[in-house]
Amino acid sequence: MTSKRRRTRNLQGLSLCGTVLLLAFARRASAQTEIGGAVGSAFGFSQDVTRELRGTDGAPLLVLHDNSVSVGTGWMSQVGMTHWLGSHPAVGVEAAILGWRNSIPVPTWPSLATRRFEQQRTGILGNFVGRVSLANDFRTYLYGGIGGGAVVSRLNGSRGALGPALSLVGGISRRFRSQGWRISLEGRYLITRDFDALVRERGATQNLEFSGHPSNGSARPIFGPHMDSRFLGVLLGIHWTRGAR
Repeated sequence: MTSKRRRTRNLQGLSLCGTVLLLAFARRASAQTEIGGAVGSAFGFSQDVTRELRGTDGAPLLVLHDNSVSVGTGWMSQVGMTHWLGSHPAVGVEAAILGWRNSIPVPTWPSLATRRFEQQRTGILGNFVGRVSLANDFRTYLYGGIGGGAVVSRLNGSRGALGPALSLVGGISRRFRSQGWRISLEGRYLITRDFDALVRERGATQNLEFSGHPSNGSARPIFGPHMDSRFLGVLLGIHWTRGAR
């Protein structure tokens, strides 16, 4: 358990340091900056739920497992900025603050009636990004990137759990009219760490553990068995560009 916690702290530290370094590097070398936000839908992949009923002393009395529980479609929003380098305008870095919500059905004690819990996640992410011009020297371009950061996961009303996150992003961006405004359509594939939440309902204390269902698309092979909660965001954004071509 100690080594697992140490590995998690190391990943969190590396993620936060990486984001800070991205911003510092971009501040020195960027020639074009895009600042804006986006909103859209958040699709969650199936999760495994472990329900643990606890006694008054906190000891587990009964443990049940629900495999491959469907996660409801929710919403995602973000604000952030992207810097494209002056010497290499097709290469840049991105920093973003994201928040997304999804619901998941869980039977809870004492009645075992199914209740929908809202999962809330907020994160800071940094990505290395690249782009390919489609028209008029980056007036329209395709872009993609990879990176990571840190995400706080919680149920509505419960304590948050901080963990690392991995990020893949891709989309299309277009400048409209002659001004510096751009619109974008993008997809974000996110992998976050599993988390637990303590729930009390009508005198019954229960611990709920949410874990992504095992998949080849998770980060288990690299970061271990608890790095597999997966989400896909589809977002429509608007950005203001400084130093636009």
